[in-house]
Amino acid sequence: MVLTCLLMASGIYYLFSKASAIGRVELGSSLAAPPSGGSNEPQNFLVIGLDSAEGLDPNDPVNIGRPGGIRSDTIMILRIDPSSEKASILSLPRDLYVPIAGTSGSSRINEAIQGGPQRLVETIRNDFGIAITHYLEIDFHGFRDLVGAIDGVPVYFPEPVRDLHSGLDVPTAGCITLDGVQALAFARARAYEVNRNGRWQTDPTGDLGRIERQQLFIRKVLQRAIDRGARNPAVLNELINAVTGAIHADSTLTNREMIDLALRFKDFNPSTLDTLSVPASPITVHGASVLKLDKLASEPILNQFRDVQSQVSPNGSILVSVQNGSGVPGQAQQAAAGLTKAGFVVETGTADADHFGYAFTTVYWASNLKDRAETVASYIPGAVVVPSLFVPSGVLVVTGENYQGVLDQSMANPSTTTSSTTSTLPAASSTTTTMTPTTLGAVPETPQDVHC
Repeated sequence: MVLTCLLMASGIYYLFSKASAIGRVELGSSLAAPPSGGSNEPQNFLVIGLDSAEGLDPNDPVNIGRPGGIRSDTIMILRIDPSSEKASILSLPRDLYVPIAGTSGSSRINEAIQGGPQRLVETIRNDFGIAITHYLEIDFHGFRDLVGAIDGVPVYFPEPVRDLHSGLDVPTAGCITLDGVQALAFARARAYEVNRNGRWQTDPTGDLGRIERQQLFIRKVLQRAIDRGARNPAVLNELINAVTGAIHADSTLTNREMIDLALRFKDFNPSTLDTLSVPASPITVHGASVLKLDKLASEPILNQFRDVQSQVSPNGSILVSVQNGSGVPGQAQQAAAGLTKAGFVVETGTADADHFGYAFTTVYWASNLKDRAETVASYIPGAVVVPSLFVPSGVLVVTGENYQGVLDQSMANPSTTTSSTTSTLPAASSTTTTMTPTTLGAVPETPQDVHC
């Protein structure tokens, strides 16, 4: 999928005459406005792999056991910074449980596409604070065409691997060139198994491990395209024919923008592509296994795909959850949005408090986080600060009948009421920790002395 985007950026003037073959998607006003600084400013491309078998034979193996409906099988945000000629990819697990834009509930993020691409764009903006400038999508058939256009993708497998659900079957170790069918099976593998010492062992990381393998695959696809001669005009023309017929893009992505990106990234080195994912942990919601985002730990990663203002907020190390204690419809969501705008890290989703009728907006704190609670309260006129044994971590805001909104700036002398109760627990550090991405799951690694 990222081959699609970067080949578009590599096509230079060849692509200009081919642009009419690219399918277009209308997203209305959900996309962010183009950067005011022009083509030199960073932009975020939402790249979607659709769980759609349109164009494939009904008996195709990809349809085995596949549920009906369309979902976003893969969700990536590609950030391109022309000024530094840098590209980064953020993968969002398809099972992340988040509030879905335009609805009153939460679900897996991959289901947002059922309300149209604009709903997914708005969900990402609302839940992660990331503005999307352009949109690209590809389905199973298009993915296979792209892999076929570069004559397959070589991958070194230290052991035999398989996935009985996706159809992946690599019976021998070594350098294997994956064709379109097996490449798609590899990219979709969530029940990935490795044969070690004569026994099949399942990778327990599911979607998180799959993201690591997909990011490995992206680099190999990019390098394969270059090795095939993507910088040779004749070969490039063939590849672009496959690309333009396989993807859909938003209607605001102009030929001129593609040309500008092409001139910037025509010498792009795949090894410099930064790949990231967000930390998440499995939970069960209504009997379904989903993933919950680690909001605080994700902030340093998400900030790399946000604007500058989000990156420098002094409140970025304070985790806040919000509940409605007044009964006024939508009040908790309004408070969560206001606190997010003020730079706080707000837990995904809101809920009703244990009861309605709270007279005052109350900021509860736990584990000796009184200073953080007071900081939060300083943005909410009339809020009171109270310690609680029932707040598992962070700070909890319960809106009350006196709630009037969240200020953009802290009040100089916040009016708060605190208890003299002290805690013997050690104080939480206010230092923001930058996460270093680590490899999850079973990912085939190529030895240094092997070149596929």
